Amino acid sequence: MRDELRRLISVILEGIVLDEGFARELAEIAHQCQQDGNPSVARGMQALSRMHRVKGIEGRAKLAGLCAQYAHILDESA
Repeated sequence: MRDELRRLISVILEGIVLDEGFARELAEIAHQCQQDGNPSVARGMQALSRMHRVKGIEGRAKLAGLCAQYAHILDESA
């Protein structure tokens, strides 16, 4: 179970990194679109950025819950 838990944690962490990276890049694109006079495209990029930011936060919450629930297994593996 310990190895499966570690793999799950790894997958969740990878998802968090990807979603937060997408959010950051989309926010930068939105800013550039706004500067270039494309406010409708900027709003779309901002919406996508927020979606990925929320997914990153949700991933962090899942990870925290998982680590709290299975702390005894994670502690045994140290």
